[in-house]
Amino acid sequence: MWVKKLAQIILALKDKFPKTERGPNIEMFAADTELRDAAVDGLQALGFKKTEALKVVEFVLSKSPELCLSDLIRSSLQQMSK
Repeated sequence: MWVKKLAQIILALKDKFPKTERGPNIEMFAADTELRDAAVDGLQALGFKKTEALKVVEFVLSKSPELCLSDLIRSSLQQMSK
């Protein structure tokens, strides 16, 4: 997936630039991407289409970005049942 590749490139280049107080946290971006991908994979394993799962997971993460994987999947399932 291109998002994983992008995260790898960002992580590889993060030490090449000076650290600043502003800007996104690269580690947080990579963790969010991995969390999102893991949740989408879990929903796909339950039989949901990837596009539908991705849309719902991103919606749930936008509302509650602090969720752990199991809570993210649970909330996504609840959102899909509405």
